[in-house]
Amino acid sequence: MGNHLIVVHDADLAILDMIQECLCDEGYHIAASAAYQDAFEQIKLSRPTLAIIELLCTNPTSGVTLLNNMRSDPLTKNIPVIVTSSDSTLLHNCEAFLSAQDYAMLQKPFDIDDLFTIMDRMIHTHAPFETGLAIECGGSEICY
Repeated sequence: MGNHLIVVHDADLAILDMIQECLCDEGYHIAASAAYQDAFEQIKLSRPTLAIIELLCTNPTSGVTLLNNMRSDPLTKNIPVIVTSSDSTLLHNCEAFLSAQDYAMLQKPFDIDDLFTIMDRMIHTHAPFETGLAIECGGSEICY
């Protein structure tokens, strides 16, 4: 897998540990965290190859804010993102927003092989982000 650094933010420690273990076994370097308060700074400083970010059903604003911050900053706006959530309604409500950003979506629980397939596509074929969008996601307007 080379020197790919993957940042993973997930509030579920069991999922976080599972993802971290599986990615490490495949040779990826991992920066994992369950806390969102420092997530953007971690991503900005580490400049990962890819970010895997959970949208929490209990507080989707934290994940959406993180995505907004990433797309607003020149150092992080082109980092490919895989968005996960156990809330299928939340993913459905955010589908237009996530697709417009060229984010991949993965509903929990997911097969780890599906994650690897999406990661490979995102790492090797991700196109630069286009700005100028204002999209509503789950009742919150996100402007870029």
